[in-house]
Amino acid sequence: MSDFYLRVFIENQIIAVKVNRNDFVCSIFPSQLKPHAEGDLAARLSGAVVSQYDALKTACLDKSNQGKLNMALYLKDYFPEQPVDGHVHIVVELGPHPTEVAVKRLNDANPEIFKLLQLTVASVGKWTWKDVARNNCDLSVAGDNALMEFKRGLDSKRWFVEDDRNDTYLSTLRILDNDFHTHFTPHSQNAFPLCGNREFVAFSHTVEFYLGKVANSVREQSGSTLKASTFTSTFAHGPFIACMPQTLVYKEGLSWGFPVFVRDAHMRPGTWCSHRPKSDSCVISERTGFPYLICQIDPDTDSGDHNRMLLQAVALVRVAHHFYERESPEDRFILMAIVVTADFTAQRYLLEVAVDNKVTIVRDDFDLTKKQASLRFLHQLFNHLSFMEEFDRKLPAELKQVLAAIDEASSSMIHLSIQARDNKSRHSESTSTSTTTSPNRSLDAVRGGASEPRYDMHEIEECLSSTAYTFFSTMHMYPHLMMVLHRENDSRAYLKFVREGCEEIQVIQSLDLSDERNHTIPILDSWEISGGSLYLMPSVGVPITECYEMLPAKLLYVVQQAVEGIAFLHSHNVAHLDIKPDNILFAPDTGVVTIIDFGLSKRVQDILARTPFSPIRADLWSFGQTLYEVFVDLPSIVPHRDALLAISAELCNGDPFKRPSMNDVLTRILDFVDSEAMLVG
Repeated sequence: MSDFYLRVFIENQIIAVKVNRNDFVCSIFPSQLKPHAEGDLAARLSGAVVSQYDALKTACLDKSNQGKLNMALYLKDYFPEQPVDGHVHIVVELGPHPTEVAVKRLNDANPEIFKLLQLTVASVGKWTWKDVARNNCDLSVAGDNALMEFKRGLDSKRWFVEDDRNDTYLSTLRILDNDFHTHFTPHSQNAFPLCGNREFVAFSHTVEFYLGKVANSVREQSGSTLKASTFTSTFAHGPFIACMPQTLVYKEGLSWGFPVFVRDAHMRPGTWCSHRPKSDSCVISERTGFPYLICQIDPDTDSGDHNRMLLQAVALVRVAHHFYERESPEDRFILMAIVVTADFTAQRYLLEVAVDNKVTIVRDDFDLTKKQASLRFLHQLFNHLSFMEEFDRKLPAELKQVLAAIDEASSSMIHLSIQARDNKSRHSESTSTSTTTSPNRSLDAVRGGASEPRYDMHEIEECLSSTAYTFFSTMHMYPHLMMVLHRENDSRAYLKFVREGCEEIQVIQSLDLSDERNHTIPILDSWEISGGSLYLMPSVGVPITECYEMLPAKLLYVVQQAVEGIAFLHSHNVAHLDIKPDNILFAPDTGVVTIIDFGLSKRVQDILARTPFSPIRADLWSFGQTLYEVFVDLPSIVPHRDALLAISAELCNGDPFKRPSMNDVLTRILDFVDSEAMLVG
């Protein structure tokens, strides 16, 4: 027969495997035995030594290896005296486990640091709050004197120089209003120096987040994609990209570059599994390779991600404490760890190693849907920059080499995700159910699987190097948009990322900017980058719905420009397909209108095709809705309000063929403009 069975005995397991007579014994291990092996056995099969017996009980062994025959004699109770025809018995003697090899290398190379990076949990599959206490931690309410002094330092005011010629300062003073002097002082005593106008911009950016009523809508979102992008753009990018010291680097969704070591009661004594932590956001030292701030976006309170991050922080602060060059007994390294919860609260943890070598953990919560709490949180992040610079000065550069050596020595160790899977498998067999959650969710999984654009910041800065602008932050709710600031006067502009295959840039560039009827956003520059393109555009204003409040006398003029701009697009066979108030902006100082966001736009051949759906007629309906939003809540005494609402109703006619063209609408709007001019005359 061509097929037969192997009866394999491995560490108290007997596995029957069907193979072909032409198979090599060594090739059987990875392909046939590993799926049957339990626990960490599969990882060890690659180094196994095989004793093979054929049907005549003739040993197929090297004669110098006679000691292995004794194993077969020892196992006589497991095998019949006369082997069954068609079966082959194999005894497998396992070599040293890769994890055991790694543990020996770590203990030989740097046992002290290896020990500091060790964490013990009840189950590697799901880390709990009790695990934090289990690792010699004091979950303190207030903390000792060193921590209290550090917290007071985080609330120190930001020192600035008053300058009535500084437009950015004056703008921030106006936007923050009464909150300005809560955070800034013209006196240098007991204050941290302002890092420049970009800090003012960051605070203004945060207040605009609340004035735009974004905060509550972010909280109401069930997924974490919006929370993650909003948190990074509103709170992280200001201090950690725009104002970051050169010695530190801000990273998103990347590994720290070295492992922690984890074990639970299911594992053999003396063995560990490795885990390379990855933070949604973190600040890492270029010099030491060590994280000084870590952040986790954690929408699922039952996932264990929160506790896992906190335990990783415990390992970090132990290592930092070991290397930290203290200048006084009260001088401590303090790690900041942040968890952004599902209700958009920032749980801010401060960790230190106290005099009794316990890790003290103090927590403060900031409700990021509240303006004052958010400004205080942002304020503390800016102050923490100074503390992180000080920590970096007192940690030796050799730490980077030590961590790299730890990472290399642990390379053969079983990974946490494999150990968790094996534990879950054993638990499932004994209970038929399992509640274990994999501890290794990627950032995309944490963020609901959404496909957000991921940027290479070096690539973006390289693009901007030929311009007068530098990167500041991504935008609230719009991860494809980035705010950039002028290098000299900090005026704003925007970068937009366009995915491959989108014709947005080509559509905009095909329209004649010299034509005064063209109200399309101008492209200042553009670049091809990984995954798509970038284009640079100016800051052009606020949504058209805010016109009446800011420029009531120019309302009709603003509407005229919007109609003129859409009519211009249609006359050039372009349908916008995303017309709404947020995409029709006006400049408060001039009233000039600009149409933005051509991501869905398309060129059309027959602009009024006799088909049920026409992209142009879709634009007519969308602009009718926009007109309605602009005028419906205005007082009836507003000139032409009722007439414009009537035009809105015509544009939203359920019969697409009865909607007036934008040229027809423009003619009627110009009549209104002329009548107003006559009244003024």
